[in-house]
Amino acid sequence: MKESKCMKEPKDYSFCKMSVRKSIEDEFSSRGLSISHRSEGELIIINDFFNYLRSFLDLSDAFYSMVLPMLEVETLKKMTMVDAEGSICAEGFWLQSGYGRYYTNKVDKEGLPYEETADFCKPGKVEMIPVNSDLNLQLARGAIIILLPKEYFECLKLNAPEVEELGKKIFDLEKQGFLEKMKIGKMKPRERYQEFLSFFGVEIEQYFAVKHIASFLAMQPSFLSRLRGENFKRQTK
Repeated sequence: MKESKCMKEPKDYSFCKMSVRKSIEDEFSSRGLSISHRSEGELIIINDFFNYLRSFLDLSDAFYSMVLPMLEVETLKKMTMVDAEGSICAEGFWLQSGYGRYYTNKVDKEGLPYEETADFCKPGKVEMIPVNSDLNLQLARGAIIILLPKEYFECLKLNAPEVEELGKKIFDLEKQGFLEKMKIGKMKPRERYQEFLSFFGVEIEQYFAVKHIASFLAMQPSFLSRLRGENFKRQTK
């Protein structure tokens, strides 16, 4: 029987993976650093982290040699609270994939507790963990992170002076994001929801309950559910 023309040979990605690994290893070995003990997945995540930092400014060899050995990649197997004394203790973290939610504990008029969502964090960014505030941070199940303990920053300040400029540039970018989110809050409900999805990515709805997103958007959960239904119908037409 003659093979159909529409059938294709399965692609072999092994060469691509080897090329990616070699490219990353070459990058670090040129700085005198060995990463041969790292897995393929870890290398890609760590390389993405450094690419993010390099998008702000060039990094010195001292920066790489201080940071690289301390980097640990972690995949969260459940919804995880993050704070200075909680299940994850760190100054900050790199969020490779997945989402986080900042919220405060409140009490309604009837004395019943509830959570008010203050903000979300999206992948591909460095996030700082709230300290000495009423904000709580929750990372969604499946999120992939690189923890950044306080010792990192203390060592870097002593050995890699560019860290202060790097921190300022990251902070400036965060201010831009904050202003964008402020604009979203001033929009009409339907437009607000669409801009929310545009800013954070439609995937965020897979990670948090409707009530948590509705709280951030200052909507009733029932109204947000209706908007989501309308959005789904438009996409499936």
